[in-house]
Amino acid sequence: MDVERATGRGDRRRWPDLVLEQAGRRIAVEIEFAPKGSARLGAIIDAYLQSTCFSEIRFLVSDPTTARRLARIIAAETASTQTRELFPIRGPRVAVSPWTGASPAERGAVQLAIDRAAENER
Repeated sequence: MDVERATGRGDRRRWPDLVLEQAGRRIAVEIEFAPKGSARLGAIIDAYLQSTCFSEIRFLVSDPTTARRLARIIAAETASTQTRELFPIRGPRVAVSPWTGASPAERGAVQLAIDRAAENER
């Protein structure tokens, strides 16, 4: 269950941090603690959106800045994927959520960043 994405150095494979199988659905979980650039995050999300392996992708984050960037990138990549195909295929649902192991204050800050990013996309 790997996800392939084209890069400047050829095809790269990546595997989710965790895969949950539930009632015939396959959910990829990405735990984002290490900082990644926006271009790299966009390429990862784009690869997931084109994948047929998963019905849902969940990014769990503990940093509000990363949460805000991910929410914006998810919205942009989802819109791009849906408009670039002649007959777009609905890809998996992609969401960003607070890391459950973070403190209540950190989870609140991450959720606020996600909510504000969503408001800005409307």
